[in-house]
Amino acid sequence: MPPERLFENKAPKACRHCRLHKRRCDKKLPSCSTCSSKWNRCEYDDNSPIETVEPETELKWSEPLAVSRFLCGLELTSAGEKQLLWTACQTEGIPWGPEFNSRTLMGLVKDIFSYGGTTTEQVAAEYFAKVHEWIPIVNEAWITAELKSISLQGYARPRDDALALLLLCMGMVNHHCRHPNHSPHSTLYRTTRRLFTLVDTANASHLLAKLQAGLLLTTYECGHGMAVEASSTLATAIVLSCPNGEVALLIPTRGLLPEDVIPFVTQVEYAVMNTETKFQARVYAALCIGEAITAGHDDPDASACAAVEKLLHHLVRQHAETTDNKDIYPVCEGMAMALSAVVSLYKERIRKFRSTADAKLDIDIKFAYNIAFEMCRVEGALIKKRKGSHAHRLCFSGLGCLYRAAVDLDEICPNGSAPEDFKQLRENLKWFSRHWSVGERLLWRSTCNWRERVLPPPF
Repeated sequence: MPPERLFENKAPKACRHCRLHKRRCDKKLPSCSTCSSKWNRCEYDDNSPIETVEPETELKWSEPLAVSRFLCGLELTSAGEKQLLWTACQTEGIPWGPEFNSRTLMGLVKDIFSYGGTTTEQVAAEYFAKVHEWIPIVNEAWITAELKSISLQGYARPRDDALALLLLCMGMVNHHCRHPNHSPHSTLYRTTRRLFTLVDTANASHLLAKLQAGLLLTTYECGHGMAVEASSTLATAIVLSCPNGEVALLIPTRGLLPEDVIPFVTQVEYAVMNTETKFQARVYAALCIGEAITAGHDDPDASACAAVEKLLHHLVRQHAETTDNKDIYPVCEGMAMALSAVVSLYKERIRKFRSTADAKLDIDIKFAYNIAFEMCRVEGALIKKRKGSHAHRLCFSGLGCLYRAAVDLDEICPNGSAPEDFKQLRENLKWFSRHWSVGERLLWRSTCNWRERVLPPPF
């Protein structure tokens, strides 16, 4: 054995983290084994008091409630998990005031964030700076006002439990786990999911906060490929957010919607694409997706595609009338969702009839192909420019629908997509997969499509 392997560089004293928590430290440099295994910052600085680098909550809790992992953000400890669940179950009858702040769920969430070196205000600011563009559902003004009110009065109340749950969900989606051995089923995720069913709401604004928390939790699950959990969470979000609890989550179709809602959804005026019109287009696209899912259980024909094709034509026509660049299709969620619905029907028709597309269907597929891959090129250009504004960016649901439609089109086209289009799709999917695990599945599907074209079956 070489001489340099006989001796290891070690610090003269235990690191600050091990000394503070009274743990055995092997004093290895640059990081001890304990800190390395827990992804904690390891410091051997002996010139300053230990208390200055740890949060003030160490004076309140005998064990740390959370740890900050360098690659994966905040993670709950077993003590933090137990304390959160206990507090959520004991909200009835608990006194509130400055001296009881740590007993409320909001006070506990503040303490947990402090272990990660952050605050509720910083978590909210980071969410609106980085994540809000993916799924813009949270009202920034309301969050800011509520946090300011709690800060001014110096304590939280039990009615703020829904806001605390929402902040936990915001903190969870702020950071994506980059460690290869860590699962998205973290303790923070599992505990937050259980809290979602335990937290009670007192008024309409906090009822909305609970629904928003459920949607963020669903987004996290969809983004990491947890389809079963996402479906359950979304159903729970809709049921629990209704005061009477009588609403059930069903596939949206015309037969399930109230009669007075259908004209609002389907009769959209596309002359002015303001916020209300874009919302109506998204709802109409969601209805078309529901119709596509329902038609998929039968034998879909050309008539099943009529509604969603009409929506596509409306959006393209509106874009052609309001822009000078006729070659770039509108990058909007309604278009992406409509594409996902119509391409699903096209793929189902080809699969069930076990044949290639006829002349009419071939033209329809080409039309959808041009839209989908032009939107991919627009999104690819935005990725390269790294624009800070999200005014023209697709949210998570829009990107998921767009890339799913593009991968399906690459599969059902006889010769696949054009080489330059396939390359652009791969680049976009690689970027998308760094943020959401579902992108890895789409990337894998595109690889399988390419291999089938390059390597024909040996028979």
